[in-house]
Amino acid sequence: MEKKELESSEYLKDDSFTIRCDVIVDIQNAAALAAFVVVSPSDMHRHFTDLLVSGQGADVMFDVGGKMFAAHRCVLAARSTVFKAELFGPMKEGTATSIIQISDMEPGTFDAMLRFIYSDSPPEMEGDEDVNVMWQSLLVAANRYDLQRLVMICEKAVWLHHRSHGDDYPCSC
Repeated sequence: MEKKELESSEYLKDDSFTIRCDVIVDIQNAAALAAFVVVSPSDMHRHFTDLLVSGQGADVMFDVGGKMFAAHRCVLAARSTVFKAELFGPMKEGTATSIIQISDMEPGTFDAMLRFIYSDSPPEMEGDEDVNVMWQSLLVAANRYDLQRLVMICEKAVWLHHRSHGDDYPCSC
């Protein structure tokens, strides 16, 4: 359309006009285009693990068998209803400067549990009987702190260990 035609047409109103465009999306081509958009997998666990390892911003300390562990109340409370009650609820333990004593757990078990809380990944364990004992200890800790996903991971690991050794019923409870 030429300028003169546009100016004299009914489409031009107050020196402006509207253009309508219809866009048709070919689903097959859209799917091919979407294949080029790569969303990286979540790495939030890595960031939280780095936070645990660095101790930066830690606001609670644990003494487990003489070994000190720095942690973050909010992370612990977000992952465990027991930590939430202990650190923020009526059972509230300690202040930002106090040290919470845990006397009935091995430092290695507490460390593995903390790493799970921050990373949501089970610990890598190697060996045979010592590994099974560690999984059993971690299972007790996971139950104590209401970490249901870790409970299931530990139960599976203990069961698999016993199955690999020919035991049909790994639990003697």
